Amino acid sequence: MFERFTDEARRTIVLGQEEARLLRHDVIGTEHLLLGLLNTDSTAADELTAAGATPEGCRQQVAGLRKARWRGPAGHIPFTARAKRALEVAAHSGAERIGPSELLVAVLAQRDGNAVAALSASGVDVDALAARANGPQPPPVE
Repeated sequence: MFERFTDEARRTIVLGQEEARLLRHDVIGTEHLLLGLLNTDSTAADELTAAGATPEGCRQQVAGLRKARWRGPAGHIPFTARAKRALEVAAHSGAERIGPSELLVAVLAQRDGNAVAALSASGVDVDALAARANGPQPPPVE
């Protein structure tokens, strides 16, 4: 699935995994992908910052969403169902190459995910952010 993901998108996912480890979480959720996005030098990170999201503020929100359960450095940390769905949405976005911007759109599409909850709790207008991240939409066909 990751063959069309850019190096920056792959790095975003790795950063999300690192965030999960740092927070001692035993899964990688949309909230960890969000933290990965915030720690990249990308248009997606710029969109998040312009909307009022900060790595520190979102990390504080994410820390309170899950109990620390992870026991050690070894082993694979699985993705949650919502994080898997976000990755699949990004992969099927129709873009030739999947970058951080496509990941952001896919994470925001998981409205019941912890990333949206963390952004909302941080005071971000998620609807406005999603509209900007999705870019201009073509007019409806009549």
